[in-house]
Amino acid sequence: MLTFACGLVLAGILYTVVVYSAGLSFVWGIVFGLLGLICVNITVALILKKITGKINNHIQQIMLDTRHRMEVQQNQFMRRPGGNQKQMMAVFERLQNDGLRKALEACGEFDKLNKWSPLLSKQTNAMRAMFSFQLKDYAMTDKYLAKALLLDPQTISIKLVRLYKTHAPYEEMAKFYRKKCASIKGDNCVLPVALYSWILMKLDKQDEAFKVLTEAKKKTDNEVIVKNWELLANDKAKSFSNAGLGELWYAMGLEEMKIPKVRQQYQFRR
Repeated sequence: MLTFACGLVLAGILYTVVVYSAGLSFVWGIVFGLLGLICVNITVALILKKITGKINNHIQQIMLDTRHRMEVQQNQFMRRPGGNQKQMMAVFERLQNDGLRKALEACGEFDKLNKWSPLLSKQTNAMRAMFSFQLKDYAMTDKYLAKALLLDPQTISIKLVRLYKTHAPYEEMAKFYRKKCASIKGDNCVLPVALYSWILMKLDKQDEAFKVLTEAKKKTDNEVIVKNWELLANDKAKSFSNAGLGELWYAMGLEEMKIPKVRQQYQFRR
């Protein structure tokens, strides 16, 4: 890591100056050397925070602009009575994918900073995995996940989805869930818990799903989690559903949102 190397160079210079030029003991040389090392790390961290903040803002602006274009397009479709819903969804998907590709490209701005921070590349890969997943480029998603730092609920959930979709052994999924989700609480645990319990239901492991939801009830009072727990407790597994999470759930790509058909109203003139 370049930051550490620069810190060592400064520490060496300070040690030499203090011990050999100032004539102080080697203890003071070590003290000033450590202070120099700490100063370099703090300075670089502050600079990196400022630069990465600008890059993150740029990516967020790309997604905000994309959402705005989608809203404008939606308003245009709403002004046309009897519009084609399939055509509307196709336009939305194209606009969203264009925005995701731009955001993915913008992630490349982080690459020049990787040599200054060992964790930055892993954080960037987590972001790239999320964008690639939304683009349904699963080969690239798996590639980035393998080198990513998985800390936030969304990327953890994406990893669970990919484990399920690639038919990973149950033991592997269970181990990953316990490792990554044991300490997650509050609203942050909702998506991983809902997802993992859904996977367990699909694997005919209803008892395990009930245990997962029981533990989750101690961390969150989310309506979907509580309702699914009550359904399993009352032997109503067929009614188990994560649809209540809305877009958060459907973004995982495991189920498709049912779009109600719009009936065209005809006006008859007398």
